[in-house]
Amino acid sequence: MADEHRKALHEERLRLIKAWENHSGTAFINELERLDASYFIFCRNYEEFASKLREYESDYTLVGDSERERFRFAMRETYRFLHNYLASIYSLKEHTVRFIDEECPGLKTEYVSEVITLESNGCVSFAKQFRNFLQHRMLPIASMTLHLERIEIGKPDMKSDVSVWISAKELLEWDKWNMSSKGYLQSLGDKIKLSTLFDQGHRLRMEFYIKVRAKSFEAHREEITESQKIMEQILQIETKMG
Repeated sequence: MADEHRKALHEERLRLIKAWENHSGTAFINELERLDASYFIFCRNYEEFASKLREYESDYTLVGDSERERFRFAMRETYRFLHNYLASIYSLKEHTVRFIDEECPGLKTEYVSEVITLESNGCVSFAKQFRNFLQHRMLPIASMTLHLERIEIGKPDMKSDVSVWISAKELLEWDKWNMSSKGYLQSLGDKIKLSTLFDQGHRLRMEFYIKVRAKSFEAHREEITESQKIMEQILQIETKMG
């Protein structure tokens, strides 16, 4: 009798697993997790770019005449991390568009409208176009400057601050900027501190993604709940089976 009961539990478990795997709520969560992976890459690439810049900005020896090779390497590494970040912006956008098309077509009109609003921000539009700029030109490093400040008057100890600047003039020589991006660039002055150039746009993109994710989740809440209930049943059976 015990064996028959265990067999019945096993068969019910297999039936529920198949139902869970084929459920629309499960399929949606799987697609959402893939989209979340793109968002994770986008965030991590920015963190690595910002972290690398902070590393260089804490190394005042890079500005010395004898360190030109190290400086050149530092600028190439900066370019590499920046390129990865800008590529991940494009990838996240493309992935989100496909996700909305396939999983949340009812949100498409609202999504397109909100993307237009988002990209009307100069800082957001600029990051998108800057990727195209770098496909044609090198990162226009204007200078790397060292600022020294005495920690306490009368004491020899100093604190240093190194900043990487890029040339606004060289950027503006490119004739492919749209009005929004160009206006953003012109508002930043002659020299632009690279470590803060993308902060605002990145923050707006993060907020936008979180909002889109929440709306898509809400649109599928009922299916997700059903899928979760099936999984709970599977776990209860597995507990009984030991």
